[in-house]
Amino acid sequence: MRESGKPAEGVIVDLHVVRVAPRLGIVVGEDPRKIEKQIKEILSQKDWDAGMAMSFLGREFCRPQPKCEKCLMNNVCAYYKANK
Repeated sequence: MRESGKPAEGVIVDLHVVRVAPRLGIVVGEDPRKIEKQIKEILSQKDWDAGMAMSFLGREFCRPQPKCEKCLMNNVCAYYKANK
């Protein structure tokens, strides 16, 4: 984590990220380890805190019943584009 002054060693993949990342269209699947691997392959290590951002997005907007119309990511979201 950046707070420690050391580079991130991984990407946080909680249940929200498992839901959000595939909806955004940046990963495929539901296995947290595979999702982390895919995110690490597409983002540079300095951006691995994106897991926290996706987790927060999942808590507030990208719920099981998503609030797509209010979401700041809907302009790049595969789920929103497919379901609007």
